[in-house]
Amino acid sequence: MYVLAKVDNVVGFYLWDKTNNNNLPAGKIYLQLPSSQQARPFIALPGEETGIGCLTTTLSEGEKACYDLQGRRVLQPTKGLYIVNGRKVVIK
Repeated sequence: MYVLAKVDNVVGFYLWDKTNNNNLPAGKIYLQLPSSQQARPFIALPGEETGIGCLTTTLSEGEKACYDLQGRRVLQPTKGLYIVNGRKVVIK
């Protein structure tokens, strides 16, 4: 079993040493590999931490994207409350 950690400014999955403590600490992310997989002491995560850098729209001018309140895109809205171009719209 591997635990996600940052050691010496390197983020990755480190082999969990369960000889000292058999229980994982609360709130830790872990990775469990099949027993047939050869155990390595460290699995590196490539590059820096990831995130959303910038968003670009895929809509052409004049096209109005419509979303329900759960954030799902709706092609043919029926009665209800929707988000259209960032504004709340009620369809009766």
